[in-house]
Amino acid sequence: MNNFTIKNNLSVCQALEWLCLLCAFILLIIWPLPHTIALRNSCLWLGALSSVSWIIFFGPKWKTGNYLPTLFLLAIPIWLILHLLFFPVDPPKQLAELKGTWLRVALAIVMASGLGQMIALRPQRSCWLWIGLTIVPILTFISYLNHGLTYEQWFFEFRGLYTTKIAAVYFVMWPCLWAYAVLHYQFSVGQTQGFRRLSYISLALGVVLVCLTDFVAVRGLNGVLVSGLMGGLLALILSFHFVTSSRQGVALKSVIWISVIGLITLLCFVFWQYDQRYEKKLGHLYGDIQISAQIDQHTAWRRESSYQGPYVPSDTTGRPINVSTYERTAWFISGLQMLLDYPLGAGITPFAYQKFLTQQFPDSTVTKSHSGWLDFALGVGLPGLILAWFAIGLTINKAIQSIRGGADREPSYITFWMLLGMIFLWFPGEVAEREYFEHFFFMIVYLGLWHTSIKRNK
Repeated sequence: MNNFTIKNNLSVCQALEWLCLLCAFILLIIWPLPHTIALRNSCLWLGALSSVSWIIFFGPKWKTGNYLPTLFLLAIPIWLILHLLFFPVDPPKQLAELKGTWLRVALAIVMASGLGQMIALRPQRSCWLWIGLTIVPILTFISYLNHGLTYEQWFFEFRGLYTTKIAAVYFVMWPCLWAYAVLHYQFSVGQTQGFRRLSYISLALGVVLVCLTDFVAVRGLNGVLVSGLMGGLLALILSFHFVTSSRQGVALKSVIWISVIGLITLLCFVFWQYDQRYEKKLGHLYGDIQISAQIDQHTAWRRESSYQGPYVPSDTTGRPINVSTYERTAWFISGLQMLLDYPLGAGITPFAYQKFLTQQFPDSTVTKSHSGWLDFALGVGLPGLILAWFAIGLTINKAIQSIRGGADREPSYITFWMLLGMIFLWFPGEVAEREYFEHFFFMIVYLGLWHTSIKRNK
């Protein structure tokens, strides 16, 4: 092969990589935004085609183990095609969703398969993806501060650039988890020193501040809870690492543990005060859940036009229970019953819950169980849920093995923190639809192949 051919091939390879990266960068910015479907489709097609071309002509040798999460996720739309053919529930809607949402999901998976390996070969380019993830949260943060300082009002109905509260929580959570991963890596095994290390830590802390402010701004309790849970986990991990690896005396180590536990306690107290003032959910949570679980006795959760009683039941003292707790508990329990009755799912998302509920109560206007994993399972059935969980589990397991093995690879930490946090968020978050599928499956595949390909390429 002459020099001209080699240079030509390198140029084509570079062009495919930059095209795929550009499409991913644009997608990460516009996925949270409304009215972007045409641009999303264009980026997904271009990204998938460039990714496939790169894998075929320039990609590293195929290793089945690294592609298993990708194959599991691609099996979900295949299962839904089989569902339509052999177990149809609503064929027109199933076909429309396969041609729309699940086609885009498949394109996102294929695109991420090549992108993860491209970034593994050229790690410095990963910064473009992290910038894409954080642009909208930063703009939301700036918009919130601007409104608060202008009107001297900090608690109001705020969405920023997002269409809904859960959209804000979901898309802001990703950079928050990324920042936790960077902090874990830098304080545990980071090899950078001096100003550069301080810059990474400062950047991560800044991102955490932006994200936590965004959660409070949109009144996203799910975001506050999950980010708080993961932040507490990070504090415990770093404290344990310091105590077990440091040569400091017992007294200093005890001070560290007491300080961390005290900080976590303080944050819990602050959150409790916030809830008592604005949300009012936690004070009687256990009792409210017990009453809400009686879905056959208290039926307001169905939201039927014929219902005439009080919307929420009261406890033994006559206090009406919390509305959010009542609805979410009743919807979740009824959704579990549906899943037991229809384990193969409806073959459609995101309104599978509504489909099954109206079969029993035609006047009901409830559309979702408001639990991401439960709505997902009702849509794709237990086979689809198991395939998704296998893909996530394999990816997290490889990341944990890498971390335990002492490998100095930040991508393994990022993969672990991001996917673990998303598992938690999907339980209370109503995110089982359209752009959330595309984004989540894209990130699972990208993160998995990114950190495993680095190991293979070294």
